[in-house]
Amino acid sequence: MPTYFNNIYHIFILFYALYFFDHMVKSNASKRYYPHNSCAIYAKNKVLFLLWIYDSASCFCYDEHTFIGYEPLMTVTIKKQTIAKSSISKKQQLIIQAALKVFSLYGLTGASMEQIAQEADMSKSNLFYYFDSKDELYTAVLSHVLTEWLAPLNDIQLEQEPAQALSHYIDVKYQLSKKMPEASKLYALEIIQGAPHLTKILKGPLKALVKEKVAVIDAWIAAGKMKPISALHLIFHIWAVTQHYSDFAAQIEAVSGKSLSNKVFAQDAKATTLQLLVESLVIKEETVA
Repeated sequence: MPTYFNNIYHIFILFYALYFFDHMVKSNASKRYYPHNSCAIYAKNKVLFLLWIYDSASCFCYDEHTFIGYEPLMTVTIKKQTIAKSSISKKQQLIIQAALKVFSLYGLTGASMEQIAQEADMSKSNLFYYFDSKDELYTAVLSHVLTEWLAPLNDIQLEQEPAQALSHYIDVKYQLSKKMPEASKLYALEIIQGAPHLTKILKGPLKALVKEKVAVIDAWIAAGKMKPISALHLIFHIWAVTQHYSDFAAQIEAVSGKSLSNKVFAQDAKATTLQLLVESLVIKEETVA
């Protein structure tokens, strides 16, 4: 078992940080109003503060034992090499799933922490221990949604054959539309409102990822593996078609009486998409007799 506090310097830093944190809070206690959940927030922030101090000290005094540090509650996994999804507890996963259901129904403004706590089968004070505010929880839920919905795009690689790569991507997108309709609806709602919580992610990591995959498709076209087409709009079309079956599920069920839960209906939907967006574009190699 590794000895985490095997360095006197680290111990000194932690005790000093503890004193500084307590002094800072007490000195501002008379100037601030603390809500009913302040004890839980204080305890959580105190632990995170100490871990941050220790982690920083480790940069200057690193040895063969690696301290198992903390990770943020949630980040977006779009490109696995650069933005990794953080490990979260089962309790946090439960909260995020409950919040996803509530937010997808009522939106950020209409949803309340009481509703989310009830959906997660926990007290409101316990909910505030994990997330300090509704906005913070909403951002974590959106990050989770983006991770699930956008990360599969990263699986498209140049060394693959275009038919295989695009068919797999479309298949995964249909699976997500079937299994996570609330996630797609919440993401669509955020985008319709102008993406106030996602603008930096959309203009940063997502834009870079899409640009990379556009280059892959363009390379396939240059190699004679696909017919000339706008790679950017091809990606947009895949998004639009696959996510339509979750975002507009009510319309689809009203018109057809079916949804993606119907196996035959789902197979026909995917086959139509593959025919339009893959088979019509991929150039098959001529077989030599």
